[in-house]
Amino acid sequence: MKTTLPTLSVLAIALVLASPLPAAPASAPPPPHAAPVSAAPTHEFRSGIALLEAESGEGGWEKLSEDGVAVIRAVPGAEMRYRVRFPEPGFYFVHMRSHYAVGMKNAKGEVMETHSTNDAHLLVGGARLYGSDLTTRPEGMRCHSATLRWWQLPKGPGGHTPEAIKEKPVQAYIPAAGVYEVLLRYRSPGLVIDKLAFTRDGVNPADTLAETKASSPPAPTARPQAQFEPEPGTQAWRCEVEAAPAVSQWRLEREHAGFSGDGYLAWRGPHVKHQPGTAILSYGLRVTEPGEYRMSIRTRRDIEGAPRADDQVNDVFVRMDGGPWVKVSHKTPWGQWGEIKHFSFETGLKDAVFSLTSASEYRFEIAARSDNVKIDSIRFVRVAQTTAPATPAPAGKK
Repeated sequence: MKTTLPTLSVLAIALVLASPLPAAPASAPPPPHAAPVSAAPTHEFRSGIALLEAESGEGGWEKLSEDGVAVIRAVPGAEMRYRVRFPEPGFYFVHMRSHYAVGMKNAKGEVMETHSTNDAHLLVGGARLYGSDLTTRPEGMRCHSATLRWWQLPKGPGGHTPEAIKEKPVQAYIPAAGVYEVLLRYRSPGLVIDKLAFTRDGVNPADTLAETKASSPPAPTARPQAQFEPEPGTQAWRCEVEAAPAVSQWRLEREHAGFSGDGYLAWRGPHVKHQPGTAILSYGLRVTEPGEYRMSIRTRRDIEGAPRADDQVNDVFVRMDGGPWVKVSHKTPWGQWGEIKHFSFETGLKDAVFSLTSASEYRFEIAARSDNVKIDSIRFVRVAQTTAPATPAPAGKK
């Protein structure tokens, strides 16, 4: 049996052809868009990345050095300008290597929250960046670290970044190949920036050639500048704390007599008991034989200048070779020099003993905890008996 398919009338065909087809999605996000400039570029893309050393810009932000790294710090009302040649149109991820200020005080002398010192306005070609939804327009970028790290986070619009884009990377939209001005503007005090970068994908610049530049800080395995020296005729090693490279908020002071070396370091930042790893002082310890090594840190605490009545001003965090941060504390009377020589756990105090399993170099680090704490020198002694070292507890619990 032959089946006859229905045929469309001429009128029906005409109606189909006259119906509007679905519109193709627009390739450009909502305006306003970036506008190019006619000036020569100061930065070009190389190997897929445009890397901007922050201090290379033109403007009024403060230029300084942190641990040998050239950086800039936000100045109220000031700007920094750069010109980047973008090779093709489209979206570019924006990266900012930066950190917030720790312990910065406002005009009333009050210590500011770190989230009040962690962001900047950023425009590309006179236009705002785009959030991850490619519609929302953040005012700039923010960071969440006390030390230099790469960040891609948006700030704004307004005082509170929308949850939908808050933890996702920002992008800049370039409508046509050309040279565009990148503009940093002051938004919060204390923000420090080392580099800016643009990439076509979301790869963090820390995973690219960006971090091979001479201005980058040493890798974690690099030999620290400060080294413990053996004490002749003993199994002890000693180092002055101020031998470590300078770290912001650790102040070299000489007010209280009885210190050794050039002075002692006083922590002038805030109480950071829940932020182990803040303002790290680093030292190299080379031992000649494995064993158990007892640590002691010469210290003092003073009632004057103590920020709160219930603060004992008596502790810091320590760690060995990238291990867990551990609180160490002391009970020296106020106004006297003494020693920190105990791990402080929720279950009580234990001797600060580290098990060093080989004759090699180790990296010992101190990080801030109590504000106003003062430290003078560090000493390690190899104990004759074999003792099980205390197992570090999660830092900051006590």
